Parts: sequence; C-alpha cells; structure tokens
Amino acid sequence: MKKRKLTLFLTSSLSAFSTLLFAASCVNKANQPENDPNKNQNGTKTGKEQGGTNPSYSSDDKELNKFKLKSFDQAFDLKITNEYTKEAKNKSDVTADTITNKYRQMVQVNVKTEFANSFEAKLENVEAENDRNATGKVKFIISIKNKKNNKIIYQKYEISGFKTTEMGILDNGQLPPRNEKKVSSSELDEYIKLSQQQRYEKDNKAYDERVKRAWENKPISAIRPDLNYTENAAKNFNEIAKQVNLPTYESAAYKGYTLPKLKANGDVDGLTLYPWDKYGATPNFMTDIDYLGNRNRYKSTGLARMLPNEMYKKIALETLSVEFSWKDEFTKEIKEIEDDIKNIEEWKSASNKAKFDEYINTFIDHKLQEIKELTAEKEQKVAQAHHLDKEATKEKYDRLIAEVQTKIEELKKLTYESAIKILKEEKAEFEAEKGKSWDERKKSRRSFGTMWIMDYELPEHGKYPTKWYFGTNSHVAKLMKEPSLNAMSLTFINNKDVGIMHKFRITGMDNNFTRLSWQGQKMKESIDTVFDAVDYLNTSPTQYLSEKDKKTYNGVEEMIDFAIIEVDFSKLVKYNSGSYSNNQIPLPNFPTNPEELAKIVTNDYYNRDEKDKIKFLSKSYLNNFAAADWKLKGSQPNTVDHLFAVGYPSSKDDYFLEKDVDADQISQKQLWQSLWVNSDYRFYEAQPTQEGGKPSFTDERLNSGGFLSYQIGSRSFTDKPGINDAFIVAPIRGRELYETYDESKQIKKYFNTGLQYMLRHYTPIGGSSGSSVRNQRNEVIGVHSTIFPTAGIDYVAALRSEGYDYKGAFGTYNLPQYDLIYGGGKDQKNSYLDSLIKKYNSKTIKTWLFKNGATKENIPNEFKFNNGSNGS
Repeated sequence: MKKRKLTLFLTSSLSAFSTLLFAASCVNKANQPENDPNKNQNGTKTGKEQGGTNPSYSSDDKELNKFKLKSFDQAFDLKITNEYTKEAKNKSDVTADTITNKYRQMVQVNVKTEFANSFEAKLENVEAENDRNATGKVKFIISIKNKKNNKIIYQKYEISGFKTTEMGILDNGQLPPRNEKKVSSSELDEYIKLSQQQRYEKDNKAYDERVKRAWENKPISAIRPDLNYTENAAKNFNEIAKQVNLPTYESAAYKGYTLPKLKANGDVDGLTLYPWDKYGATPNFMTDIDYLGNRNRYKSTGLARMLPNEMYKKIALETLSVEFSWKDEFTKEIKEIEDDIKNIEEWKSASNKAKFDEYINTFIDHKLQEIKELTAEKEQKVAQAHHLDKEATKEKYDRLIAEVQTKIEELKKLTYESAIKILKEEKAEFEAEKGKSWDERKKSRRSFGTMWIMDYELPEHGKYPTKWYFGTNSHVAKLMKEPSLNAMSLTFINNKDVGIMHKFRITGMDNNFTRLSWQGQKMKESIDTVFDAVDYLNTSPTQYLSEKDKKTYNGVEEMIDFAIIEVDFSKLVKYNSGSYSNNQIPLPNFPTNPEELAKIVTNDYYNRDEKDKIKFLSKSYLNNFAAADWKLKGSQPNTVDHLFAVGYPSSKDDYFLEKDVDADQISQKQLWQSLWVNSDYRFYEAQPTQEGGKPSFTDERLNSGGFLSYQIGSRSFTDKPGINDAFIVAPIRGRELYETYDESKQIKKYFNTGLQYMLRHYTPIGGSSGSSVRNQRNEVIGVHSTIFPTAGIDYVAALRSEGYDYKGAFGTYNLPQYDLIYGGGKDQKNSYLDSLIKKYNSKTIKTWLFKNGATKENIPNEFKFNNGSNGS
C-alpha cells in the first residue's frame, strides 16, 4: 500500500503506543571530575531552598566552615551567557540539560563582592538527575578557597528555576533513561499491611508528583482550561469522590481523565474530554509493585511460544490467528488530500501564512511525538535484546529517530507551492494504485488478529457442527466489513498432544501449526459479524458532554472493543485457496467436507467434555473485587482468580528469538506470528529437568496465571487496582476516535466505553488483538484490546458490568450496566443474544450457549440483572 507523504506525518509508526513513558530520577555520573569532591559523601540541605549541603571534604578552617553555611544566593553571583555570542541569559532561558553539558562554556560563579577579599570560588562540576529537564534543577559542586591560607573546601548547592520541557525531553529530543526502583522486603511488608485505599494514596502521591513534573508543573488552568477549574469549584466533586472511591479532581485532571466542566459553585456543566488533538499522549508510568521478585520490567510483556500449564494449552487449542485481505479504494485518503489542497490554495489566495504555518506545525508536533515514542521504545527494545543484538538495536532506533528529525526539517521548509505539489503527487499515486487490476492489488491491504471459539449451532443427527461463533475485538472484526474483502486465512495448533513447556517455532515454520486460506469475493457470504459492540446502548455519550464538546463530537456513539464472528463452514468450504504448514505448500488433502473442515479448525471442540467448554464471568471484578485481589507475597488463596491470555502477535517483535540459534526464524519473522501468553518470561530459559533433579521452577509457579495491575495512571477506582471506566480514562483509543461501518454500511465514529480491566505482563504487539482473558474456571472476563507498553499494562474490555453509580460526580453519567453476551442491562439495546434473535427471527436458532433456543427466556439466572446500582 502506498503511504501518504504529507498526511502520514499525522500518524506514528508505533500505533500500539498511546501513552509515553517518562523517565524517573537517576544520578548522571557523566560529568564527575577526576578528583571527585563528592565521593563517598552524603549530602543534606542547609540554608534556604537553594541552600548548601554537607561538604564533599571537611575542613578545620573556621572561616570556611562559617561561609559554607550560607545559601547559594547569599554567597555567590551567578552569570550565564550564550556560549557563542556571550549574550547574558536568565536561568529560565536555559534548560538544566544545557547547563549540565555546557557549564564550562556558559556558567560563571563568583563570590559576592562583600566576600571577595576573603574568598574565591570555582564551579568544579554540575551534577543532575535524569529528570532534570522536568524539574529544572541541577546541583553545582563549587570549590571555595580561603585567600588567607589557601585552604579549600567543596560544597554542593541545589540550583532550581531552569527552563523545563514537556515530559522532561532532553536537548537532543530524546527521553532520559529511567531508574528502576526495587521494593525491599521490609518496604513490601509495610505496604501489605495497608488497605487497598491506603496503598493507592501512598502510590498516587508519588505518581502525581511525577506527572506534574512531566507537565512542567503547569497549573490545571493552563493544561486544561476548558474545565474552568478552581480549587473551590472542585470541592463538591472531591467530596463525592471520597464516597465512591474516585481520584481527586486535581489528580484526574493531570492524568487526562474525562472530567466535569465546573461552574463557580461546583455544579457540573457537562463533561469535558482531555484534548488529545492538542497534547497527544498523557504522561503514564509503570508501577514498581507490578515487578516484584526481580522481574525485568522491559521483558515482562509475556512469554513467547510456550504453554507453561494445562490451562494455557486448553485455551491455545481453541484460539486462532485470523487474517483478512482486501482491495482498498483509498476513498478517505483521497478526500483528505483534496480538502488539504483546497485549504492551502485558499490560504495562499488570502495571504494567510499564519494558517498555513499552523497546518504545518500540526505535522511537526506529531513527528516530535513520534520521536518521544521511538525513544521510549528504543529503551525497551535495547533492554529486551539479546546481548549480541543490543548495539544493532540501538543503531536501528537512532537511525529511525534521525529519519524523523530529517522529516521535521523538510516540513519546516515547505511553501504553499511545494506542499500542494507533494499532495497532488500523493493523490496521483493513490489513484494509480486504485486503478490496478484485482490480481495486482489483492495484497494491498492485509491485517490480522486473534479469535477464539465461543459458541456453535447445535447440529442435527449427530453431525459435527458447521456454523461456529468466534469472539474477537471490534477492531479486528471490522476488517470483514470492508466492501472489497477478498481473502481470509486461519492459523491454529494442529496437535492436541503437544507437550507442556514445549518451545514452539514461529507459526509458519512449525509442524504444530496449520494455516488454511480462502479466497474470492463470494467468500464473504460464509462469514458475518453477527454482533459488534458499537452503539449498544439506548443512551448516547454525547448527552453527558459540555456544550462545546457536544459540538466537537456531534454524532459520536459508544463502543466496547468486542465482536463475534459467525463462520459457516458449509459455505466456506467452496472457497478453499491454499494451506500451509512449515514451508509445505499446499498441504495434501485440503478438507473438502464442511464437517471435516470445521472439526480440524476447531480441534474437535464439539466433542470436548461439557465442563471443559467456555463459560463467562457472572460477577465482574468491580462487583466482586475479592476474587481479583491477589496477594503480593506468598501463595495465592483458592478464592483468588488467576488470569490467562493467549494470542498471536506478529513475530517481528519476538525478542525471545536469538541471532545465534534462531537465524532461520529471524529471517522470516516479518511474515508470521508467535504464540504468546501472559506468563513469566523467565520460563523461556528453563533448563530441562534431569532424572531425580530439581525442576527450574516450582509447579505452583508454572501452574499460575497472571493478575490485574497496580498501575496508578489508568486506575479510576482508587480501592480496586486494575479496574477502570473506559469513558473516564480512555474514551479515545490510541490517537483518534474509533471508526467502523454501521448497519447501513456507513463509517461512524465511537467513544471507547464500558468497564475495563488492566492486565499486567501482557503487552504483545499487533496480531494479539482479540485474545480472550479468562480465569482458571475457563470463565471469560473480557478481551485483550489496547496495550500501553510504557505503562506496562493491557486494557481488557470487560464482557459484563453491573454498572456503577457515581452519585453525581460526573453529572448524570454513570458506568453503564451491560452484558455483551446475554444483554439485559439498563439502557442496553444490543448483545450477542439480541443479534441472534434479530438475524434468525424466522426461526429460533439453538446453540451450545442457548440449547433451548436463543430467546430472552433462556438467559441463565446468574446473568440476569435486577438493575440496582453499585452491586446489582
């Protein structure tokens, strides 16, 4: 597919990243002098805010000891000049990073005139934390000499007030490196004694300080003026927040949450969304609690190509990778180009250079954001890389960052004429691509995700079912709605006897996987998105918004990232186009019988024992948090749920592959997928157990699943780690509103809504979308939807919510009540059951979930709502 030259600058090559990691403090050792005046010394502040600390060297000189007690401002004059022009500068004009790197050329420290006859001073070194450009602080190490006896003492002073940058970005445009804090055993013991609310308050205090630094300590009125915030106006919200366990207004504002616009008296004047278009990603950080036990946070993204226990194996045997291909008409891209050309021509005619510059600056801002994200990813990928690959990985990202910086410089040079020329060339390329024959273009667009067996139509006369229902994400299923959809393939494990802890290869190079393909425009008759969780409520999210946001988001409805695909193998069997397993093309005996085909693809799921088939969680973890409240130390009680996720991300980021042993797989990893689970990455290096020997890991560890995250930035229920309200925390998935086709086949936009869980240690890249997340009882709790690698979390779209009453904190908005499988929630208008009833209204279809017929009367009692609030 051709890419837009200009409009592409609005998007990042890292579409999976929607938040940006900001670095924690870590002492920079780069500028310490050879005769280090601070070696083996501990400093404590004295004097005022910018006072001195204990000296690096002690002295018996009484005059020096007396002088060193003065604050920096009392003792010295500071002069900063431009390194080239020698023009005088204020501290607020120069970043702390500049001072750290160029203090010898730019900084002069002199003893004040009244002390100049007795003392002289020299700036020996500048010491700084990694977050210096966020705090605007450095430490000067100054040698002070007594002129009478030539005795010298060293003193350290903290100097603040230097220019800060958004997210603490360094002068080279990169994020600073991060320090990983280890939680000691004694600290953990004290932490465990706290209630969940107390833990939140402790963690959130430190978290908010980091977030505010990332915002350059700007007030709320500066970063979110639409809120009309004043401390007095927010009092009412904060009082309610205490009652219903919400973050304070101030904390939520800095985290980018949806918040009520406030009247002077504290009344709600509609909800206001965080201005994503203005600021892009919000600051978001990992939490140390998620990495107890010496976990490497960079590698805690899951476990590749292994199944550590029987539960993962059971899920893997009913989970598939699905790929769709279609011919793109590029209608949207061409329309955008035409609009851009028209606007630029109007600005040129009106000599409106300011408007043109504003247009170009939007592209520049997005490219700067891309540099931040590439820098954050570089830090993670270098840490994950095999030691032989670390330098090459670093060079790769340095090259990518340099390429983006080059594009920024090119953007700055654009004129009316050159911008229009690029856009016209771009339009011509799209139109040329559009005009190519089907055979030339059939691979112009392809995308893949993960789906899993959920239900099937009960067969007659003992036959094997041929109509099956698979759960996945809405953003995966929407690919099926493309008008020019032409091909589909399914990849799955073909060996039910595969061993636990067996190390698979990537899907295209392992005999344990089969890939089947179907092709032709009529193939679409075999597959259908029977349910898509868009516009699933009778209410509209815009009804809760402020007047300004109602206009901005006019017509936008709600969605949850879940859908159900119907596959009719009796029709699909007509369109077989190929099969593949470990470089064998085609496989012999491609199934031509629909029952045989369905049985192979579903791994004979129909004949499983009933108790081993899929179930659903009847009480959400918001309603029953005790089931998700895992212990931070020791064995987990039987009452706590373990969580299991299995998916098929692209192999291109499979950092477990090693150059010296996996060269053949590395050469093809761009083409295939890697089985991925939310287990301990350290299992990958488990040594085979010798007879009579001790296993590398205990059975308890191997049989464990994962848990919800303690991450603070996305937690909207303060006493319940790992749970949030999507509309409050992240109504916009990624960088822009979610779009898909509605029932009339028109593109429509949607807010991300509903209950979400935050799963830790599962952040695989594209292709894993749609992975089911379930507990040890095989009860699905939701689907893996959106990853936040820099925060170390995955958003899981919950399939059921009892709702939550916010007691007016957000005006009339409350977390909705819904069940995406059975329906029946307050104000809910659509579900899987509702869709079956609608599609098969002429006959009552019978499925495994609805053995007596897909009707409202056959909803299990445990899934019926009483429509109460907060725990119905």
